[in-house]
Amino acid sequence: MAIARDLVAGSNSAALSSRPHEPIMSQTFGLGIGTQPMSERLKRMRTAALKSVARPMWSLLDPAVDYQSRVLESDLKVRGQDGAVSLDPFPLVQKLTMNLSLQITYGVQMDSTEDSRYQSILKQAAAVTRIQTVTQVWANFIPILMWTPKVRRDIKLAKEAQAYRVAYQADLFSQLVKKIGIGKPPACIAASLLEDREAKLNQDEIDAICRAMLQGGVETIAGSLVGGLGSLSTLAGQKIQATAYRAILDEYGDANAAWADAFSAEKVPYLSALYKECLRFYTVSASGLPHETMRDVNYGCSTIPKGTIVYFNNEAINHDDQFYGDGNVFRPERWLEEPLISTKGLTHVAYGPGPRICPALHISNHIMYAVLMRLILDYRIIADEKAPPVTDGIFFGPGVEGLNKTPYPFKLYFKPRDENAVKRINNKESAGA
Repeated sequence: MAIARDLVAGSNSAALSSRPHEPIMSQTFGLGIGTQPMSERLKRMRTAALKSVARPMWSLLDPAVDYQSRVLESDLKVRGQDGAVSLDPFPLVQKLTMNLSLQITYGVQMDSTEDSRYQSILKQAAAVTRIQTVTQVWANFIPILMWTPKVRRDIKLAKEAQAYRVAYQADLFSQLVKKIGIGKPPACIAASLLEDREAKLNQDEIDAICRAMLQGGVETIAGSLVGGLGSLSTLAGQKIQATAYRAILDEYGDANAAWADAFSAEKVPYLSALYKECLRFYTVSASGLPHETMRDVNYGCSTIPKGTIVYFNNEAINHDDQFYGDGNVFRPERWLEEPLISTKGLTHVAYGPGPRICPALHISNHIMYAVLMRLILDYRIIADEKAPPVTDGIFFGPGVEGLNKTPYPFKLYFKPRDENAVKRINNKESAGA
């Protein structure tokens, strides 16, 4: 962590703001705000992307998060038969993040995990991350590797995925334009980008920003959140749940009031600490995307020459014992203690380090805070001893074949906490059932 903080802080920050040119990525996926080398065009796009998910937009986007969190709670209760049947939380949380991504980005949603488009979008997202992983990326820099059967197969799948993504994005954008045309524009990122006269974005640029928002939301939030639920379900995690529940009631005095206020500013420090620990401990993007130095970078007694490709081991950084003290322990309290409580700047790299950090990090935090609050208020989460979670922060899921990790399957019991929780979950109008 110390090295990462030094490299991406101060004058070195801008020097690491670029990405290397990757022939496979550029030929396969075209324009992308996460993968492109730094340029004035990219700066303009990132500024527009940040504006579209900035705090002033949250009041417009929150109804989508509110609705999807209610649907998740209803699904957990119905499918789990009021806590009598254990279930794998990942598909349901992934459904939440997929629908949130679609609703926040384009103002549309899909309610069934059996929907063919839903399954296809997940498949295409997996093809994208496969070609982005650092275990494949060497083919970008050692051309002969591009002719190996595995890389050629992955390139073919990635091109097919891109063709599908272009088609469904065009369809989603067409639906959005029709709604705007009849005077019913949804509150969403794409509409915000269209209305941003200062950015002056063309269609390719709008599509690239929306594509990045769809891709990131589907995988990163789901992986970290489900990993965190696994830790909460253990015997040690039961105490964390109890502490979080008490902290919420200490702030609000009433569970109903807290549930309704889940989308306000973060008023419960322990809950903020909990989502930060989920992100840190369950590092979904273990290695992330490469950086390229835009000038010579001086670090200690060494100089990193201009044009050098730099990789950050996000997983190792997030588990650094020297920085965190006990980096391989899931312990939310660390974020309320020294030295973290007074540490300025970079404290974890779940969203990537430096100026190429995910532009949607703040709204992602906002979503995790709200969803965790509602789940903890309404459910006691208990591991199924016959299919327990893997709660190792390094080996919680396979990671070498894709950019992002997915937790190994496990099952949890979601037991409604009390009668008031049941009433909130059963609210048909609230859950959209």
